[in-house]
Amino acid sequence: MEDSKTHNLPRKSKNNYSYRAKKREVADRIVGPSCCFCGYDVRLIVHRKDGTPHERFDTLSISRFTQELQTGQYARVCFKCHKAVHWAMKYLGMTWEEMTSRTNPR
Repeated sequence: MEDSKTHNLPRKSKNNYSYRAKKREVADRIVGPSCCFCGYDVRLIVHRKDGTPHERFDTLSISRFTQELQTGQYARVCFKCHKAVHWAMKYLGMTWEEMTSRTNPR
């Protein structure tokens, strides 16, 4: 089996958890600490409001991640609502504004 350096694979370290925690804190501060649809506050995802693909957040530095979130194009959704958002956008042709106008978060 070849070494991870030959494939340029990132190696896991103790700092990965703290790095993810810092990004989570940034997301909580900028786009909110709970799902914008149901109010759930566990297993949250940062979702682009227009549904278009975006750069993977785990590859961005914290400063770049902060700049990206401050554009106002992102919202926080839980894992269940995330699936529902994609389904509604794909099969019903709904926009973000249509979906958020029909819900009342806790």
